[in-house]
Amino acid sequence: MLSHLLAFAAREPIVFVVEDLHWADPSTLEFVTLLIEHAPTTKMLLILTYRPVFQPPWRPRSHVSHVTLNRLPKTQMAPMIAHIAEGKSLPDDVLEQILARTDGVPLFVEELTKMVIETGLVREGGEGYAVDAPLAPSAIPTTLHDSLTARLDRLAPVKEVAQLGAAIGREFAFGLLAAVSPMTEEELHAALEQLVEAELVFPRGIGRAATFVFKHALIRDAAYQSLLKSSRQQYHLRIATALQEKFHELARTQPEVVAHHYSEAGLTARAVEHWREAGDRARERSALAEAATHFARALELLSEIPEGPERDEQELPLVLGIGTTSMATEGYTTTRVGEHLARARDLAARLNRLPELGAALLGSSVAAMVRGDLTEAHGYGVELLDIADRAGHDTTLAAAHFVLGMTSGHFGRLRQATEHLETSLTLVDREPPASMIFRYGQHPRVVALGFLAQNRSLLGLLDSGARAQDQSLEYARTLNHPFTTALALGFAAEWGLILHGPDRALELAEELLALTAEHEFPFWRALGLLSKGRSLVELGTTREGMPLLHEGAAILHEGAGVTDGSMLLGEAYLIAGDIPAGLEIARDVRDYIAEIHAEAPDNPTGMFAPRAAILEGGLLASKAEYEDAERCYDEAIALARPQESLLFELLATMGIARVRQSQGRHEEGTAALQAVYDRFSEGFDLLPLVQARDLLDELRAG
Repeated sequence: MLSHLLAFAAREPIVFVVEDLHWADPSTLEFVTLLIEHAPTTKMLLILTYRPVFQPPWRPRSHVSHVTLNRLPKTQMAPMIAHIAEGKSLPDDVLEQILARTDGVPLFVEELTKMVIETGLVREGGEGYAVDAPLAPSAIPTTLHDSLTARLDRLAPVKEVAQLGAAIGREFAFGLLAAVSPMTEEELHAALEQLVEAELVFPRGIGRAATFVFKHALIRDAAYQSLLKSSRQQYHLRIATALQEKFHELARTQPEVVAHHYSEAGLTARAVEHWREAGDRARERSALAEAATHFARALELLSEIPEGPERDEQELPLVLGIGTTSMATEGYTTTRVGEHLARARDLAARLNRLPELGAALLGSSVAAMVRGDLTEAHGYGVELLDIADRAGHDTTLAAAHFVLGMTSGHFGRLRQATEHLETSLTLVDREPPASMIFRYGQHPRVVALGFLAQNRSLLGLLDSGARAQDQSLEYARTLNHPFTTALALGFAAEWGLILHGPDRALELAEELLALTAEHEFPFWRALGLLSKGRSLVELGTTREGMPLLHEGAAILHEGAGVTDGSMLLGEAYLIAGDIPAGLEIARDVRDYIAEIHAEAPDNPTGMFAPRAAILEGGLLASKAEYEDAERCYDEAIALARPQESLLFELLATMGIARVRQSQGRHEEGTAALQAVYDRFSEGFDLLPLVQARDLLDELRAG
């Protein structure tokens, strides 16, 4: 919808109005926020209205003007009253009471004036209205609600129709109204005509296809609040039942409507069932914020049901749903994500629900890894593998191998990680893609291929790594699942910079940022900013690239580990020549990597430890501190070799070769670099080996 609207605005100027934002659902607010972001570059006037209690979700922007609509002064109210009275004057004391009691609220002015005229408090005569005796103080209502209620009471024969319509909502269809009303269709049409004549509702369409909308939400509220609680619940039950029995398509596509009516009818168990269904449908169409809202509503109602196995069964998909959707919309490390995934683990274990336990453990592992708790993340994988092995459940086994592949790779155990990931890929397709996405919130095949691409590249299998990355992205594009596509683009952009160079990384990063602008995925937006900023700096546009790097790193540092963001920022400082800032980052990253691996079993060094040492070496070399630089490069090689990280060993050796080139020791640099280069068996057209060959040529040329 956004792209269509922007395309239309590119052809000609448009005015786009959205009213009553205080009632908008999360998807609508997300859409409006995107419109505001794009407004400066379009020929569009965007007008938004909302009550003062509404807190706009968008950030302050210079192109956004806020206009507060104040109450009308008496000088503007009097002509409005005269217009409603069709130019006939009201007695002075009546006019003064209307002016005083309506307090400048336009709807109140209109409704109170109509109520005074229609209820006979004044009589028409000549050119104006008159009163036979002074009005009692209580004759004119003092509140808008009282005024609206009085008008409805005056329409007593059709008041029930207004109340039933109000129970359906601000807008109601004739077909649904007829299905729940005891009146005949002829009686309903007559009643609705009276409501239209009184300007309480407005019609759209004709006959059974007609819909009606209350003139103002406050009119609907007055009609609804005039119902006794027992009548209100009765109406909602009739509406929910009619929706399920006679309006199957609406009930199927909008289960949240059915859920709302069951909630208001006081039927908690049925309401919970339909709120969960609404959350599931929202997830299917990637409306993740709405999904989390629906799940949370169900959880709120569930607290009214006594504890026990039946309640646990209902709660499990809700807490798991909130946990997986919130990882996408809020980030992996928020308190809400952790609490709901922990509850899901407990419930799934108690109920012996293996697929759900697998999803909860996988989500918990990813969240722990992102925040730097690698030992905890790995522990979830070990637990899951043990459970899946004993149960012989293929898709849960696939999840277990995926988790262990992810964590083993970050420990620096690249061969072991590769074996786990390859095993996961052989198992993951035994369940339909939609089912896998529904359970895990993403497709494990795409993520497993992304990690596999990373591991194979580090092992020196550059072509194989690049192919796995391409397969990950290609498969993600077939799924029509934005969050999975964001994952694939994030991996591809980061490793595209290493394997292909800044042009390819920039292209992927811009696609990722466009996707995360349309869907709120904060973690992957941060990686998009980092990859784009790092690429721009390498392409020579430092002034444009550095702010993006800082913004992306700041987002990640709010809850995630510092490795990715800081590493890319440090490399950008090296390219830009800000050596002190780069050295500070490089040393912080090295300390952080050592810290998060300190308590891990078997003393792993960490996948990115060699890269951080290479970064520090490059920064020192740029200061001509060659001895310290070579020491860092040697440390990188010592870290890379036990991991079999041939790629990082190559990059470290290239650093040593450049140091020796600067010292005039060309033959030593050539020998060292050639020895590592000769150990590669593929990937000779990819950037690392192209750069290595160019350096060898320089060294041989002296």
